[in-house]
Amino acid sequence: MIEAVNSLSVAPLKTFMRMVLSDVPLMKSFVSIPASKRHHHSFPGGLLSHSLECALITHSSVNSLIEVSQNEKEVAIVAALLHDVGKIETLGLQEHTSMGKLLDHEKFTLSVLAPHLNELKKFWYKGYEVLTYLLNWKSSMGYCQYVVGNAIKIADQMSTSASLRRMAFSDKPEYFHFSKLQVGQKETYLSRLN
Repeated sequence: MIEAVNSLSVAPLKTFMRMVLSDVPLMKSFVSIPASKRHHHSFPGGLLSHSLECALITHSSVNSLIEVSQNEKEVAIVAALLHDVGKIETLGLQEHTSMGKLLDHEKFTLSVLAPHLNELKKFWYKGYEVLTYLLNWKSSMGYCQYVVGNAIKIADQMSTSASLRRMAFSDKPEYFHFSKLQVGQKETYLSRLN
C-alpha cells in the first residue's frame, strides 16, 4: 500500500493518502478485518487484500486509456483503494458491528475519510470533488460521469470473482474444471480452464 502511495505523482493526492496511512485507528482496522463475513476475501486482512487488488486492476485498466488525464487516473486508483473503507465501521474480525447490522458500509465511507478529505479539499478542490463522487457512485445511480468509475466497478467485481474462485478450488486437484461453492445460503458453480 505504501508503494502504491509513493507511486502517485499528484502531490495533493499523495499527501491525502499519506494522511490516511498515518491514521492509526483507521489503518489498524483496514489492514486486519475481512472484506466480508462469508463471501469474498473473508479472512483477517481480506479488506486490505481486496482493496489492493482493486487498485492494481484499476491501475491496469485506466493506464490503457490515453484520453484520461494522469490526475483522473490517480484519483481512480485512490478511489479503488478506498472504495470499501466504510467497512471498518460495519465489520469486526468475526461478525458485523452493531452499526453494520443497521446500515450498509457505503454509508460510512465519506465519514471515515472526512478529516482527510477536508484537507484534500483545501489544496485540490477538483480532486476532492472527483474522489468524493467516485467513492459515492454506484451503478444504481445511472451512468458514471467519469469513465474511470466503470474501471473501479469492474475491478471490484473481478477481485471478488477471483477470491471466490480461489475459495472454490483451494482444495481441488489441478485437473478439476468446476467446483461448487457455498456462499451464505446460495450454492454457486465456478469453472476454470487449465
